[in-house]
Amino acid sequence: MGVIVGLIDKFCKEHLNEEYALLCRKLAEKLARKRPSPLISGSPYTWSSGIVRTVGWVNFLH
Repeated sequence: MGVIVGLIDKFCKEHLNEEYALLCRKLAEKLARKRPSPLISGSPYTWSSGIVRTVGWVNFLH
């Protein structure tokens, strides 16, 4: 999960803002708490981009 959050933070710092970073971290934390966590399979790059994309889509960031 640390790698995913690091990628999210880096992207949000470069392209978005702290508010989006916070929302993305919250979503990543919720996914990490699910049992079994879906974050253990797949690439951290895929998960981080999917999380940022989902938060942006929900907030009408096109």
